[in-house]
Amino acid sequence: MGYSIALDPVYWRQAVREGWKFYIEGIGVVRADDTGSKILGKFRCDVAVATRKQARAITGKRKVWLLEKTQSIRHPK
Repeated sequence: MGYSIALDPVYWRQAVREGWKFYIEGIGVVRADDTGSKILGKFRCDVAVATRKQARAITGKRKVWLLEKTQSIRHPK
């Protein structure tokens, strides 16, 4: 897993908080690590990449599958 994604917090706050994993067609396995105020909609995400060239290479519509809902680890107070 080499990618991190940001999602709309209105729909995906729990996914980000718990680090859910998704599979994006043509990209691979990614983890929900962040939210973004400019990412609007249940079916939109922002994939973190290192270069502008990589960003251009993955731009577009892709099929996405939810792979894993990771359980939160809660520490006693």
